[in-house]
Amino acid sequence: MFKIGVDDFSYHRFYGWIIPGQSDPGKRWTHDEFIERATELKLDAVSMETCFMPGLERSFLEELRAKLEDRAIEGMLSWGHPRGLETGKNREAAEGLKRFIELAPCFGNNTVRIVGGGLADRNEEPIRPQIDRIIRVLKEIVEVAAEHDLTLAMENHMDFTADEQIEILEAVGSPYLKVLLDTGNNLRLLEDPIEVVKKLAPYAVATHVKDITATGRGSPAKEWRKFWPSVPLGKGIIDLPQMLKILKENNYRGSLNVEIDFLDPGWPDDDRAVEESIEYLRKINI
Repeated sequence: MFKIGVDDFSYHRFYGWIIPGQSDPGKRWTHDEFIERATELKLDAVSMETCFMPGLERSFLEELRAKLEDRAIEGMLSWGHPRGLETGKNREAAEGLKRFIELAPCFGNNTVRIVGGGLADRNEEPIRPQIDRIIRVLKEIVEVAAEHDLTLAMENHMDFTADEQIEILEAVGSPYLKVLLDTGNNLRLLEDPIEVVKKLAPYAVATHVKDITATGRGSPAKEWRKFWPSVPLGKGIIDLPQMLKILKENNYRGSLNVEIDFLDPGWPDDDRAVEESIEYLRKINI
């Protein structure tokens, strides 16, 4: 059985990050409240987004680490929302990531999720120069990660197809660059999600377990929030039991972290959607 967790981006509206098209839930959470909710849900793990943190200070990260350890919850940091390195265009972000890598070990986990880019980056120029550029940038960054024995888990973030991401991984050629496998994102690139998991599972050290639905509204290729919103696990079209089977076959050792990004309006309560997702995940995690 895998450990079960949640990425706190699932609660982005509670942190005040309201995506266009979403309503304000009328409440705000602190990180302490998120950790308390994770405790109530009896989670084994959480991943915490740096974009919601007041600042990346060592004392703050060490305090969060201590609170998680007191509750026997594993913690992982998630860097880069929403566009991260912008497929290598953003040199300031690249230098910021290098500095963050030096700090991240104080959180107590040797894996950090990173973002190479997003759909906006993919759509603004041909893909070949983006691949070549991010390979060059990542080669620099993994040298710093190696110095600190830190593994970077690059999410499939609607920036690259599965084959393109594998090309990047193999070109960088470092054991310190792996994958955070999101089970739903590549469907939004019109890829078969099962085939994506088969391709990326051998490289995976972390996950976002996501389910999505097809609403039929808008363009499936250009308007993913309208066409492909998140739903609680088990309520969408992703074959999650099969995906867990593939992860087991590939000796995946990380946790299963629920992530809900743009929740379908049919489920207006983010927290209830997370709770339903965890309940479902526990049923299939056998």
